[in-house]
Amino acid sequence: MVRLDSHRLSRTIRASLDRSGRSDVAELAHYVFYVVLFHLAVGLVLMLALDAPTQAIARDVLLVVYFIPVPALMIRRLHDQERSAAWVWLAVPGIALWLARKVLALVPDTAMPFGIDQIVWPLDWFGGLANLVLIVLLLLPGTKGPNRFGPDPRAG
Repeated sequence: MVRLDSHRLSRTIRASLDRSGRSDVAELAHYVFYVVLFHLAVGLVLMLALDAPTQAIARDVLLVVYFIPVPALMIRRLHDQERSAAWVWLAVPGIALWLARKVLALVPDTAMPFGIDQIVWPLDWFGGLANLVLIVLLLLPGTKGPNRFGPDPRAG
């Protein structure tokens, strides 16, 4: 059972750019829990204080801020399983599709060619499956004891 601990959240934020070492599943779970909790609270305030277009921009900015520590956390999580950091590249298709949609939404009166959905939906499936594989990898248990990436984070 995972016990909530703000120390884990502060470690994740402090190590936002640190790709060395290992992280356990609890650190990942804490980060996700606190981000969801914070986003719900901020979303409520945004909903009450701002109009819809401004809310959307604020939420997108928050998503980018939330994402800053995620690559390093994912790499440390993969290191805990003695996996290469190259597996993080599975996140790129989903991120690229999200970014492309945001850019297209900013272009006024974008004339989409007929049949664009025939191209996009396979990309969505590919991005979704790649992200699903990465999520499963991140949730798998780590190796017990030290490995080539450092000491066991659970032995602390």
